[in-house]
Amino acid sequence: MIRIGTSGWSYKHWKGIFYPEKIPQKKWLEYFSQHFNTVEVNSSFYHIPRESVTGNWATRTPENFKFSLKMSRLVSHVHKLKNCYETLEWFFKNTSPLAEKISTYLIQLPPSFCPGSSALADFIRLLKETASKQLPNNLRVRFTFEFRNPDCYNSATIDILKADSVALCFHDYEKAYAWSINALGLLDKFITSDFIYIRFHGYGIRYGGSYPDDTLKGLARRLQEWDRTGLDVFAYFNNDAQGFAVQNAFSLKNFIKT
Repeated sequence: MIRIGTSGWSYKHWKGIFYPEKIPQKKWLEYFSQHFNTVEVNSSFYHIPRESVTGNWATRTPENFKFSLKMSRLVSHVHKLKNCYETLEWFFKNTSPLAEKISTYLIQLPPSFCPGSSALADFIRLLKETASKQLPNNLRVRFTFEFRNPDCYNSATIDILKADSVALCFHDYEKAYAWSINALGLLDKFITSDFIYIRFHGYGIRYGGSYPDDTLKGLARRLQEWDRTGLDVFAYFNNDAQGFAVQNAFSLKNFIKT
């Protein structure tokens, strides 16, 4: 299973680029879900959405549409994964109406922070326990971590993620330690779960720039290789400037079809 989407859908500057002028903003999610089968929600990082909001997202999208939900920054950036049970409980409770359509929960950590091994293991345990209490029974819940601190890329972290079947998010946020799309085969040693999660933060400039077709074609081949091995793949474009995210997502989808 390969799912390709963008990091967010409610960008006013996409009107006239992606969204037709005649479609009101309150109908953008419906329009988006007609063209893509998944979206990453960034707004939940800044504000934990109300239950009425997440329930509304669920009813407005097709049955097979999937959301990836970004964990609140209160957990990742304020509490730094510690003493955050009440916030986690609040987050999972408010997002539970959408639970059956959530493919993955993304925990993005700041560049200045890398949790120690014991702190990471303790948090993952708390994360899973809290989710199991607030979300429907027998629901498969997936988690992925996006580390932006190079110190986090070590064997201890990889072992912890593998033990709990939590994915390591592949991304290109910083050139210093980010993966190269042209060397995706090197990432196999960092696969820690039964799915791949990739975020594209911009080509040449953060949150902007357009990925060249040759780059996207190489990526398409690699995603298909992972798919053939039985790995689910989720890829999201975060280069929202000038609508490059939707353009690149469309191109990648087409290259995979061919």
